[in-house]
Amino acid sequence: MVDRAWATWDRPFPVGYALTRRSWKGPPQLWGRCADAEDLFVAPGDAAGSPFRLIGCEPAAPLADVLRRADDRAPVGVDLCPLDANGREMQRFPVTLDTAGARPSATGGALLDIPVVAGDGERPPVTARPVWDLWREGVPTSPNQWTAFSTEGRNAWLRLALHLYFTRADAPLPRSGGEYHLDGRSVTDVPGLHCALGEALNGPGGYYGWGMDAMCDCLSGGFAVEPPFRLVWHDARASRRALADVRLDPEGRLGYFDDAFRALRHFGVTVELR
Repeated sequence: MVDRAWATWDRPFPVGYALTRRSWKGPPQLWGRCADAEDLFVAPGDAAGSPFRLIGCEPAAPLADVLRRADDRAPVGVDLCPLDANGREMQRFPVTLDTAGARPSATGGALLDIPVVAGDGERPPVTARPVWDLWREGVPTSPNQWTAFSTEGRNAWLRLALHLYFTRADAPLPRSGGEYHLDGRSVTDVPGLHCALGEALNGPGGYYGWGMDAMCDCLSGGFAVEPPFRLVWHDARASRRALADVRLDPEGRLGYFDDAFRALRHFGVTVELR
């Protein structure tokens, strides 16, 4: 969980990102904060490791120490953490900063623009930008907001939901039993199924797997809802039709819907199809 103080500063524009370093001995250490990350999102066909820039950076003490070495500014590895309007960490990307290329920023004051040599992990696609814009306002509170996005956008939604689950301070304790309702009308692709299931079990922005293996991990226990429980799958026929041609096994006869249904039943979930 990112300290809200990391997301506040005396500037006329909000903090968009925190730069942190994780520690085995304690919470992440703040290395800086910045207004924006230019060219962070990648277009189809672009190299995932293409350079981008952090705009309007305010270095914290550890990064400032590196930047003071005028003749020996080695690249620095940090985590780039997009923040929402409440200062909550939305996601985390390992990146390498080109500290030798740091320059005064057009945003003014003592802020800097710092090139990023390359992202050390998977960069978000451009289709994730509107999803991030929605989550920047805070954790979703209304159902079915994910339905407005493309398949890639829904994948981005699931990544944000996963990170939220593991970083939120108010994560619910595991529980079993109860009845939950899955809205199958908008299950038009695989990510849509997992968005709908996460929302059914854990509310808007909820997570319960981003694919079949991850869903089975959740069903195995330790997540917010553990089997046995009852799942009422509304408009199940529409979901089955939408996923009929998606097969985990190319030689298999069952579509993704049937595989998901069998997995739920295998782990002790009572599934009612309506």
